[in-house]
Amino acid sequence: MNYRKIANIALKIISINVFVRMTLYLPGVIQSLLRNDPSMPDPGLEVVAYTMPIIILFVLSLLIWIFSDKISNMMVKEDKEEYTINIDYNKVQQVAFSTLGVYLIGISLPTLITTVFRIYQVPSTGMGLTRNISMYYTMLISDITRVIFGIILVFGGKGLSNIINKVRKLD
Repeated sequence: MNYRKIANIALKIISINVFVRMTLYLPGVIQSLLRNDPSMPDPGLEVVAYTMPIIILFVLSLLIWIFSDKISNMMVKEDKEEYTINIDYNKVQQVAFSTLGVYLIGISLPTLITTVFRIYQVPSTGMGLTRNISMYYTMLISDITRVIFGIILVFGGKGLSNIINKVRKLD
């Protein structure tokens, strides 16, 4: 393993993290689509305002993933002497994906639990029942998505790594 491969793994982790960050904007998009507020001058503008970050993060994540080899080549210049460490690239990649999965679960689980408690408490407060419940349900879906994605990375890191290797061999 050389420094370029380490940089490549780091870029893929960043790409996955950017992709998962995209889910933070999903509740806003769902809320703006569900909201029927005639007092708003241009409801479509609100949808665009929430949708643009999702599109930008998705494209950025995709570009980092696709061009991770080229970016890592630019990041790490070629040495006159190539240092090779006897570490299995696939194992490092699996550990990296699993670590990212644990991180995602760690940051998503507290918000998931908080959202469940908020959904439970909304009927007792009686304030803006329909709007609050729908907002919390969209937040719940986003939180569940991140937790599931984290679980997939933790327990499916090896499978994901194998898929990446098969795609890499197609080139």
